[in-house]
Order: sequence, then structure tokens, then C-alpha cells
Amino acid sequence: MLISRKLLNRYVDIKDIDTDTLTTALTDAGLEVEGVSHLAYGTDLVVGHVLECEKHPDSDNLSVCKVDIGKSVEQIVCGAANVAKDQKVVVAQVGSVLPDLTIKPTKIRGVESNGMICSLNELGVAEKYMSEEDKEGIVVLKQGNPGDDALSALGFDDEIIDVSQTPNRSDFLAMHAVAHEVSAIFERKLQIEDFEGASNVGSKTKLTVNSDTDKVKQFLGKVIGKVTIKESPQWIKQALIGSGINSINNVVDISNLVMLETGQPLHFYDIDFLEKQTLSVRDDLETTVVALDNKEYEIQKGDMLIMNEDLPVGIAGIMGLGNSMIHDETRGLIMEVASFDMVRVRKTASRLGLSTESSQRFSKPMDDLAPIKAMDRAVDLLVRYAD
Repeated sequence: MLISRKLLNRYVDIKDIDTDTLTTALTDAGLEVEGVSHLAYGTDLVVGHVLECEKHPDSDNLSVCKVDIGKSVEQIVCGAANVAKDQKVVVAQVGSVLPDLTIKPTKIRGVESNGMICSLNELGVAEKYMSEEDKEGIVVLKQGNPGDDALSALGFDDEIIDVSQTPNRSDFLAMHAVAHEVSAIFERKLQIEDFEGASNVGSKTKLTVNSDTDKVKQFLGKVIGKVTIKESPQWIKQALIGSGINSINNVVDISNLVMLETGQPLHFYDIDFLEKQTLSVRDDLETTVVALDNKEYEIQKGDMLIMNEDLPVGIAGIMGLGNSMIHDETRGLIMEVASFDMVRVRKTASRLGLSTESSQRFSKPMDDLAPIKAMDRAVDLLVRYAD
């Protein structure tokens, strides 16, 4: 599991606790800390405002920029095709140390350049966290003033603690549980928001849920009649990236954040696809399904499937199927939260070669109250961030 310091700090104040002290305490508490990394790296990185951007006199592929970096205005030669006047950019000043180079004053085709306007790649950001636009040129910031810390403005000012759980501490797959532990160790007040009972709203619907197998301890469903699909707030995107998960949209991101916080995976289905609002679990089918990763999987008897009447919509505890996924036109949801037999999930995931964030949690002992907590938290966040 990847523990984001920024996310952990939302639940318990650790700003004044250095990472070495924190990792030692977590190790003593039963976690095996594998290492610490940064989402992005660079010293002396600041926000710059591009005041001027002209073509290089001796190159069609270079631009000469005048960039306000707060304490001064510097001339920087930039080779990115997307650099333009009035952008806010990440500037590595002279003397900055990046993953692969140290910035020095230089002349590029006879023009002085004092600094570098950076791409995410040059900051050491993993490609999976980049949009196609990010991959093609420099990163353009949405916030920050000249001279501000650039990694903070970018949202990549995070340290990531990579841990593996010992068999007796599967509770540490929930960030709220990690926060409880840190709160106790350092005698700090918990700052977890109160969301208990948030899902106890609404009126009766026609949704029915049931299981045809004894491998399901709990199976809960709720209709969310209206949502708006849009970009997630910055703190949620940063929380997911710091935990190794890509941001998709506000609704998908909320399902992933709830899993990180409570340790309980949950799944959202497009309400228009499940026109007949029924969900069940079966383990007596032999069939082929296409999962959200666009790959086909052979299902054998004993594997649990989430069904909408006679149609599979998910491999229970492991991954949803592409036929009911959330998309840009989704107007409402059906939420499913369940407790599945951990041995069955582990065997199916192993046979299919599908190790997901969901299967990793379902394959270990889980809190019996987690499904209710997850549903409450999901409704809480959907009301706030999905209208």
C-alpha cells in the first residue's frame, strides 16, 4: 500500500513530524516500510509567469521567453511546442537539481538562457499520471503566483511511503485505520470528518439485491438518482495520485477514495444500463466476460459474478465489467457494497492473474462494519462533489 503524507495529514496533523520519525513509528506499529519516494523531484522550483514568448532567431523549434519568477525576470530558451505568453509554468532556476540534470546558465544557439521551463517528465513524474497534453510539452499550471513553490502549486509536493502489511494488520489497508494508529502513537487529535448515517436519506426505490451463493456475507445497494460527471476537486486528485491511482472523474474518483479511506471496495454502475434495478451474486456459471481493462476472462464455476438478471456486470471483489461503467453522460448511479468470502476472491484473482486494489483488500480479513461506513462516506462525498 502507498501512504500519501498529504492524505494522511488530512486525518491527523503530522506536518511537524519528519518522514524518518513517521516511518520508524509505523514499522514499530506493525507495518513493513519498503521505502519512501516523491511524486516529483527538483530543488529550487518556482512558479513562473511567461511575460513574452518569441521565436528563436536561429531556430524554428525554439522559443525565447521572458519569465517572471518573483524575485527577477529571466530569459529562458524553451523547446516545447506548447509554451506561450501569459502561461504559469514550472521553472527550474539556475542551480536547481532535477532527477537527470543540474541547471546552469547556458547559451542555446547564441541566445542566453538562465533556467528551464519544465515538463512533468523532467520532474521525474511517472507517465501514468500524465495526460496526453502533459506528455507533449511543458506543464501549464492552473494556480500559483511568480516565485511560489512550484511543486505545491502543481499538487505534487508529496512524499509516498511504500508499505507492505503483515498478515495480522490487514486493517492498515484503510487510511482511516493508519490515521487512528498515528493519532495514538503521537497523541494527536483525529481529524476524520463525521459521515455516519449519511446514506440514510432518500425514499424507497425498486432496487433489489440478493445472493445465490453463501460466499457473500453482506450485499448492499443504493440508488443515486442524479449526479453530475465533472473533474474532481484538487485534493481528491492529489490523494489518488499519491496512492498510485489515476484520477478519472469525480464519481469514479470518489469510489476509489472511499476504498482508500475505509479499506472497503465499492462499485458504481450506470443507472441507465441497469434499467431493471436488480443485482445478485452467482457462482455457478461458466462464461467469458470483458472487464474494465478491456481484457477477456474465462469464468469458471466457483467464481463469483455480480449479475443484472442474466447479464454479468462484475467479477465479484475483483473488477467491474465494461458494459456498465461510468462515462461522461452518466446521469445517475446504482451503488453496490458487499462483503465477499476472502478465500474465494483470492483464488479467483490468482487464477485470472488479476491483482487489483479491490482484490488485495477482499483477499484479507475485513471489518464487518466497513460496508456501512463505505456507503455512508460515498453518499457524503457524492452529495458534496457530484451534485
